[in-house]
Amino acid sequence: MTYNKKSLDEKKEELKQITEMIRDKVKQYYEKPENIVDFVTFSRKFYHYSFNNRQLIQSQMPASGFVASYTDWKKKGYSVNKGEKGLKIFQPVTKQVFQRSNKNWYSIYEATKHEKKMIKDKKIPLKNEYAGSKIGHVFDISQTNVPIKDYPTIIKRLVISDTDRTYQKYIDGAKEYAKNKTVKVTDEKVEGIANGFYSPSTHSITMSNQLDSQNYFSTLIHELAHSQLHQKKTTLTTEEKEVQAETTASVVLQFYGIEATEGSLSYIKDYGSKLTEEKQYDLMKDTIETAVDITQGIDDYLISLKKNKEIDTEKRNSEKLSDFKNEKDSKTAQYQPER
Repeated sequence: MTYNKKSLDEKKEELKQITEMIRDKVKQYYEKPENIVDFVTFSRKFYHYSFNNRQLIQSQMPASGFVASYTDWKKKGYSVNKGEKGLKIFQPVTKQVFQRSNKNWYSIYEATKHEKKMIKDKKIPLKNEYAGSKIGHVFDISQTNVPIKDYPTIIKRLVISDTDRTYQKYIDGAKEYAKNKTVKVTDEKVEGIANGFYSPSTHSITMSNQLDSQNYFSTLIHELAHSQLHQKKTTLTTEEKEVQAETTASVVLQFYGIEATEGSLSYIKDYGSKLTEEKQYDLMKDTIETAVDITQGIDDYLISLKKNKEIDTEKRNSEKLSDFKNEKDSKTAQYQPER
């Protein structure tokens, strides 16, 4: 089959179409906010890929588990199966630039003969600067010759199988996340009808001590979202900040199997319908990134709990075995057979 190289205009059109597809996908999240959690779950598998690339990978292969470029698979000692079609992703394009005495940066192609010599002699330093994007390709692990038995080694994903997940564990995990983000959380009597609030000036959260565990967890996530998204001054309106925080809380609750309230989902739908596509994208991108980060932080805490529990169990079993052996040795020493 003959490969026809795409023209610059064709490449630009492809980038435009893919970008529009991503924005349409984000728009659908406002129409069905309950589906956002599926993307958050998917995103957790591709933590080091950009928001746009996660959207692209999911749209092409919803069941994808791990991806790498053709070259990277080769470096790992594996190969892509013959006939497999790569998954499209955005790849950054960089250009080398240098700085002149006027403090402005210029492409090396704009360098004079003298400047080129200075660059060659390393008297003028170069740096890479983002110049745009191009379409690249990656391949899922299922498209390679990696044996299924080796999947866990490559993917290296810890799975939490703890069935005893109480609200308190979620709350403790969220508080540990807050601590790691240097956000102080205090419980006290809150005046009025508020369940809690975030204070940007002190980077702290005050929680009502009158809440049941589910409402406490929901409110804590809502305020944590504010702490991660709105600590610094932004051009966002109060309502835009609230829809981000409410969406984050709704998604995180659903991620842990807690049903979001109809009021919360309706609020996200109603407000989302008033936004431009560009604003929808900007708000949702940051919201989803925050939800991914919070769930990852809570799961890290839950995983550490599970590991500590296993270590404690192993220690207790070891102590019991040691006690049993000591008791047995003691009885053996006391027993003196008749001669």
